[in-house]
Amino acid sequence: MFRKDCIRNDVDRLADYWKKQNFRLVPALDGTGMVALGAQTKKFPKYVASGFIEWLYHYGAENKIQWTDPSEKFSEYEIERYDS
Repeated sequence: MFRKDCIRNDVDRLADYWKKQNFRLVPALDGTGMVALGAQTKKFPKYVASGFIEWLYHYGAENKIQWTDPSEKFSEYEIERYDS
């Protein structure tokens, strides 16, 4: 979705980056969309990684995602919930 949004909205350098990348799309295992093979976040240049993080926050805001602070410790309730 990040790639598609960058190209569709012609986001500065990001659209150009994605148009030049060699990868292929395959159906997702759950049948709900497509997955890009050959695009790894660990290989993103800094400007693409930065754009991806901004895109994630924007996506989260649009979809009412509640972000957690990774520096905060889990409560006992949350630990039990994740252990079960």
